Amino acid sequence: FTSDFQSLVAQIRKDHAFSSTALDQRRNHLIYTKDRIIRHLQLLREIDRHSWEKRVNTEVIDKGYRLIYEVEDLREQLQVTRASLENQEPRIREDVKREYDNVVMELTSQIVILKSKFNDYRNQVHADMLDNMSEVKRDAFSKITTTNAGTIEVKRNALRNLYAEKVGRVKTRGSSTRTHTHTHT
Repeated sequence: FTSDFQSLVAQIRKDHAFSSTALDQRRNHLIYTKDRIIRHLQLLREIDRHSWEKRVNTEVIDKGYRLIYEVEDLREQLQVTRASLENQEPRIREDVKREYDNVVMELTSQIVILKSKFNDYRNQVHADMLDNMSEVKRDAFSKITTTNAGTIEVKRNALRNLYAEKVGRVKTRGSSTRTHTHTHT
């Protein structure tokens, strides 16, 4: 476009010697030619713009369809995942309940065993304490009866208490043995 214009200016200078009518005709012809070129370029630009709009619209529509397809695919995957989770929930609940029941049973069993061991320990400590007390009493009564100190009445009471202690110890051992065997069954 600019090169044509420059050649036109050069041509006009060259033709300056021609008459003004010839110049006017030449100028009018060049203007007419330039107007046609401009209209042609505008038409091409409009066609190109429509072509780009059409291409862009087509791309947007294609992208929209792809997005719709992807959304539908994701919805389907979500439904499958939800269904899978719903199917897994009862199984997981059952597994957790089973594990919980096993733990409760194990703890209950341990409590029963510990209680039994504690009862055995308590009975043993009680029996040892009674034996120790009995031994201390026997030693005390024995010393009272064997020494020359004290009256005959005090020595008789000491012997009676010693005898009662032996009888009581025999009765206590029999009942603790029965209690001891009862807790193991």
